[in-house]
Amino acid sequence: MVLEVADEHLQFTEHDVVILVIGLTGAGKSTFVNEILGAERMQIGRGSKPCTKQVDCAIINPETIQYLHSSSSLRGRRIVIVDTPGFDNDDDLSDRDISLQIATWLETSYASKKKSNISAGIIYLHDISQSRYFAESKRTLAFVRALSGNSAHRVVLGMTKWGRTSSEEEKRNESELVNEHWQAMTTQGSQVCKFDGSRESALKVMDILLHQEVDGGDAIWAGIARIRKVYETNEAISRIDRWDRFLSWLRNLGRRLFA
Repeated sequence: MVLEVADEHLQFTEHDVVILVIGLTGAGKSTFVNEILGAERMQIGRGSKPCTKQVDCAIINPETIQYLHSSSSLRGRRIVIVDTPGFDNDDDLSDRDISLQIATWLETSYASKKKSNISAGIIYLHDISQSRYFAESKRTLAFVRALSGNSAHRVVLGMTKWGRTSSEEEKRNESELVNEHWQAMTTQGSQVCKFDGSRESALKVMDILLHQEVDGGDAIWAGIARIRKVYETNEAISRIDRWDRFLSWLRNLGRRLFA
């Protein structure tokens, strides 16, 4: 497969199909992207510490995507597949940092492009061997929902790391994900699929997303605006709270000094 490696000289276009791969650290995001590319393009983490700390991407040229049974509206268009940092297990990057990093990458890469022409979709990956649905998973999915807005059909929810626990536990975890945590997304059109670590499986996941009418990127750009507004509001509230606590500390100090 012929690939263009993203660097500072790479030129993005308003006809790109942008696919964001999002999930917790260790969910298999970089492995998934590498299987799609057919090459070890993204560094894979070993253990609990993440390797991906910056948004990274690779481009699949139009002539190399015949293997995808995508809709005719996407034929001849490049796919930009984007690997993102995990939303957990890193003391250096907060959820806010990662969210804004993804938003900034999208805004910067397509700053001068007509946003409505840019197709966009999200592949969210979750480790099926995790028997508990942690708060980090809830926050990551909340980010995905905020980013996709009313276009949940542009999101594929993928389960990874099969075979690492018993089949009974996998079935329980899958049932909990589909019937509880992911129900709101699937009701609005998101598709659920399995990624078993093989290239064939990765391509199938991508194919499912490309069938979900990923035409038009307005929802993603609106999602970025929502995310920025939330964090700016939270930051303002945090600053006010810190100032109030500082004033309270000063008042208490004054009482003690001049009592």
